[in-house]
Amino acid sequence: MGLIDLIWNLRQQQDLADQQSSLSRTSDRAEHALRRVAELEARVNSLAVALDVALELLARHTGLSDDEFRSELTAALADNESRQWSVCPKCQRKSLASRSECLYCGETLVASPSGPPLRPD
Repeated sequence: MGLIDLIWNLRQQQDLADQQSSLSRTSDRAEHALRRVAELEARVNSLAVALDVALELLARHTGLSDDEFRSELTAALADNESRQWSVCPKCQRKSLASRSECLYCGETLVASPSGPPLRPD
């Protein structure tokens, strides 16, 4: 085996090691993403249960039937388009402009400049 072949083999071994390292990092990121997805799915499920309970309590408190309550809720959600929103200067999440503090982090909200309403995304 000549010197050129030796250098070529060393280069190929280095390239292979680099690819294996890259594959390992990618695999670690994929595993992290899968864990995060599982955490978020659990959180969504938990929030869905909490929302169901809250809606049931609200329906009972208002004395509306399920159909009446759902109709009122649907109308309120449709009206959502015209509501004014503020963006929290700390966490950048949107809250109703009528709130004085951010619902998510508690930061004091400043009034939004007039203009088209923000969507709550």
